[in-house]
Amino acid sequence: MQYNPEFKSKIINEVQEVKSLSVVARKHSIAPSTISDWIKKENKHIEYKLESSKKDLKAENKGLKKKLADAELELMILKDLFKKSYNP
Repeated sequence: MQYNPEFKSKIINEVQEVKSLSVVARKHSIAPSTISDWIKKENKHIEYKLESSKKDLKAENKGLKKKLADAELELMILKDLFKKSYNP
């Protein structure tokens, strides 16, 4: 996929702010190696962590599990409402 220079610059700046290439890559669904190449081509000297810490991953996992549970509950409620409102 081709990315325009403005987008690449935005991503590089985000890595610089967040200090984590992995987090930015995951957020934008871009391979970390691609972003790393952009940084090298820009000759930017940015300090960043390539991998998220275990604590960050656990927090993200916990949040995702909560979202999944909420979505499953919502689906169950909607199915129940549908059954009650649709009687052929």
